[in-house]
Amino acid sequence: MALTARRSVGLGDLLTTGFPLLTALGPVIVAQHLCWRRRFVGERTTAQWRERRSALPPPSGTGLTAALTAAAPGGTPPGTRLTLADGRVLGSGPTPGRARRDARLNGAEIPVTARRV
Repeated sequence: MALTARRSVGLGDLLTTGFPLLTALGPVIVAQHLCWRRRFVGERTTAQWRERRSALPPPSGTGLTAALTAAAPGGTPPGTRLTLADGRVLGSGPTPGRARRDARLNGAEIPVTARRV
């Protein structure tokens, strides 16, 4: 009877050889699903989501109306983005992000952004 040497499989062998990823990842995915299911009691059906969405009032356009009626400062080049709140120009810039940053640096909270035409 021939004796064969048995080689133990170590962590190094697992890292150098291929193995199915879901073997290790599958139980983690199931555990995460069970954790979230326990934390957030239940999901809404599509009908419940649509019902809730139709019950919400439509957004008011007061901020947009004020932004469109506000006068831009003299000498503002066409295409400049302006940030406005309460009908006042709070900042300007070549992009919406730059205009919001300018408004934030001037002390504004969350202004409405509009484009000067």
